[in-house]
Amino acid sequence: EAGFELELVVPRKDSLNERAIDDFYGLRRKISVTRLPVLNFLPKTRFGFNLCALSFALAYFFYLRKTERKSIIYTIDFDQFSFFPMPFLKKPYFFETHATKRKNFLYNFFLKRASGIIAINNWIKKDLIAKFGLAEDRLMVFPNGIDLAMFRSDLGQNESRANLGLPQDRKIILYSGRFYQWKGLA
Repeated sequence: EAGFELELVVPRKDSLNERAIDDFYGLRRKISVTRLPVLNFLPKTRFGFNLCALSFALAYFFYLRKTERKSIIYTIDFDQFSFFPMPFLKKPYFFETHATKRKNFLYNFFLKRASGIIAINNWIKKDLIAKFGLAEDRLMVFPNGIDLAMFRSDLGQNESRANLGLPQDRKIILYSGRFYQWKGLA
């Protein structure tokens, strides 16, 4: 919506919904989607998942390497290793992480070469700084966002509670999500 050209690069898998991403997410602008071929047999096994992740790493590496356009890569948590070719693309990349990472050579190599790291909470940011010795100014915290327009309703609070069978005279606290330790909730 800010006017930048955006291309989403994803694995082409039978399990992925082929519906247009803008329809699926209710986006107001179309996004170009490139689906790269991957090895996706035995998808419900650990070996099959890892094979798919490895083939996606190689597919996106060769796809992005041949791209002549000046670009910036923005990526979120992949899996445990498909990020490893990204530093070799010699393009600036930003990494959004939703979890802390286990200290190992691959993550150390990847994170130290990132142009910036975006953590979804301060707990993850502090953990990455401590584990990988990253400079604090290279990390930003941006909590997950939502489009509040998706939750607008013509119903008032009392009518909504009545429709859902909820008490009118009590306070309700709601959390929608999972209680993972890395979310800082445990």
